[in-house]
Amino acid sequence: MKEDKIDFMDLVTGSFLAAAFVWAWINASRIIDVHQAAFPIQAALSMLQYAFFVVGGLTASYIVSRKTRRANAWTGLKIGIGAWIISSTLFLPLSETITIPVVLMTLVAFLAGSHLGIKLFQRRNRKEAISYTKRPEHGP
Repeated sequence: MKEDKIDFMDLVTGSFLAAAFVWAWINASRIIDVHQAAFPIQAALSMLQYAFFVVGGLTASYIVSRKTRRANAWTGLKIGIGAWIISSTLFLPLSETITIPVVLMTLVAFLAGSHLGIKLFQRRNRKEAISYTKRPEHGP
């Protein structure tokens, strides 16, 4: 029987999945040409960027929690920090404007997203447990 333990490869896979959202955003922003847009549009796209990173953290932590059937705050923290390290070393240098606030906001977005993913998994698990106990028993 498979042990439901989160190992290093689960964390690395989740971190790379979340960091892939940074890579996707960098490529999308080059197609959209964010820096040539007017100020209100540029500000909205900047906020969309961080929302995209939150979704990356959420997706990664939810998938890892679902695979291992475990969800705790430490798992989300590890995935968020891992995604931030990977994106800061591999993908953010490809960006046109890299500043300390951008790097810190990326960290906050990944931590928030990974925490939300853990909470979403816990809530879904709780609802499934409640609905399982309310099912009528079938039998002769």
